[in-house]
Amino acid sequence: MDQVLLRNHQTLVGFSINRFETSKHMLPLVYGKGRTFTCSEEEAMSCYPGCLNSPIVKGKIVVCDDFNGKAEAFSAGAFGVLTPIRREVSMVTDQPWTGLDFQNFQTLILYLNSTRFPQAKFLKSKEIRNTSAPLVAPYSSRGPNIIAPSILKPDIVAPGAEILAAYPSQHSSPFYINSGTSMSCPHVSGASAYVKALYTNWSPAALKSALMTTATAMSPSENPEAEFAYGSGLLNPVKATNPGLIYDASEEDYLLFLCQSGYKKDLMVLISGNISYICQKEEEGSSIDVNYPAMQAMVAAEKPYNVTFKRLVTNVGVAGTTTTYTVKVATTKSMEVKVDLLLVLLMDMEFSSVKKLYIYGSIYPLSCLSFPCFQTPMCVLCFVFCAVVIFVFFICLLNRCGCELSLSQKLYHSPGNAPYIITTVLWVCCLQSGSCWYFL
Repeated sequence: MDQVLLRNHQTLVGFSINRFETSKHMLPLVYGKGRTFTCSEEEAMSCYPGCLNSPIVKGKIVVCDDFNGKAEAFSAGAFGVLTPIRREVSMVTDQPWTGLDFQNFQTLILYLNSTRFPQAKFLKSKEIRNTSAPLVAPYSSRGPNIIAPSILKPDIVAPGAEILAAYPSQHSSPFYINSGTSMSCPHVSGASAYVKALYTNWSPAALKSALMTTATAMSPSENPEAEFAYGSGLLNPVKATNPGLIYDASEEDYLLFLCQSGYKKDLMVLISGNISYICQKEEEGSSIDVNYPAMQAMVAAEKPYNVTFKRLVTNVGVAGTTTTYTVKVATTKSMEVKVDLLLVLLMDMEFSSVKKLYIYGSIYPLSCLSFPCFQTPMCVLCFVFCAVVIFVFFICLLNRCGCELSLSQKLYHSPGNAPYIITTVLWVCCLQSGSCWYFL
C-alpha cells in the first residue's frame, strides 16, 4: 500500500510498490489544459502521447485521468504520477507512481479544484495484512460455463494477486510483483507436477481430480457468486497428494462428452485426430455424465426438476489397507440429494489398491406440488394433508365460520371464529412451507 500526503493534510491510500526514497518536501501537482499547448483539455488530462509540455511538468507530480498516461508523464520529465487504477493490485514501479481507486481519485480531483497551488508528496510503500483473504479477486472471471453448462467453471482458486514473480523489472528492481491468471496458473501447474512426481502413472484427469476434491472450502458469504467464483475451493497441494478417491477420465471419455454435447463430425475429426471418427448414434447418456470431479446441470427456473449424475470413483488409498468412505450431503430445505453406490470392479494398480464404484446421484426440489415429490410416500402424505386443510378452510368460509373443529365431543368444540383462525393458519403454513420434510 502507498500513501500520498496532500498539502491540506489529507492522506490518499493507493496501490503500488515504491522502493525509492521519495522527496522530503511537497511538490506541485499539475493537472488539466495548463500542461499543453497542442492538445485539447481532455487529451491533456488523460496524458495522451505528445500532449504534455516538458518545461511545465518537469520535476512535478502529474495527475492523469488515464492509467496508460503515466508513460507519457515520465517521458516528459515528471517526478511522479497519480492515476486511477483499473484493479486494486500493486505493481513494482521504477519511478514514483501510485494508482488510486475511484474514491481516492475523486478526493484528489476535489482537492485540485479547491486550491490554487496544490501540492503533494509520496510516502514509502508499506505492507499490510489483508484480513479478507482468501477472497476471489474482483477481476477474476466468473461462471457459469456458457459453452458447456454441465462443466463447472472455474475449477479451482489459487493465489494470483500481488505474487512475487521470477523476473526483474526493466530497470532498477531485481524482482517483480504481478497479478492475474498468469500468476495463479503457475501455482496450479506446480501443484500438479508435485502430485505427478508421487503418482507417475496418473492421467491429467486424475491429477485435476486430486486438486479439486482436496481444495479448501471457501465462504459463499464473502463470495456472492459462490461456486461460480471459486469452483471447488482454494488449492491445497499437500492434501492433493492423498485424495482418497479420484474421478478419472480417458481421452475417449472426453470425446464421448463432446459427442453428447452436440459436436458434429467435422469438428470431432479435427479434435480426435482420427479422420474416421464418428459419434455413434447408439451412444446414450448425457454430457453431465462425463466423469468430472464436480457436478453441475442447467435447469429451468422455478420449475420442478430431477437430475441424475453418474460417476466412477477410484480408490487410491494406501495399498494393503482397508478404507471406509462415508457419504455426506449438505443441502437446503427445498432440495433433496440421494447418493446410491454400486460396486462394479475390483482391481490393482501401481502404488495403490483400487476399488471402482459407480455413483448415481439424484437431486430434485421438495415442493408438495412438484411432480418428483410423488416418488416419496411422505410427500404424498403432505400433499393430501394440505388438500384436506384447504378443503376445511373453504367449508368454514362458506359457513361463515360457524363450523365445528373437533375429533369428538370430548376433544374440542368451538362454534365461533376459532375454526376459521385455525384453518387459516394451517393453510398459510402449508403454502409457505416450501418443503414437505420441513412442514412435516
